[in-house]
Amino acid sequence: MTLVSNTYANYLLNAEMRTREFEVLGRIVAGIPVRRVRTLADPSKWSDLCETIVEDARQVASKDGVNTVRGIQG
Repeated sequence: MTLVSNTYANYLLNAEMRTREFEVLGRIVAGIPVRRVRTLADPSKWSDLCETIVEDARQVASKDGVNTVRGIQG
């Protein structure tokens, strides 16, 4: 549901459009790894958070047979 709440202009959708949106978002979530990232209150830990995100992207890319992830050498 968080993904739905972060879509653009979803308040304008009628019932048919909302159904289509759920179908599309369902396919996205089924085919693309989705993560929730929460910012850390302590800015000194942001670098660690970024490294964790990069490592996760590398793992996903290696599972999919991709050698690089947009600017991230793997």
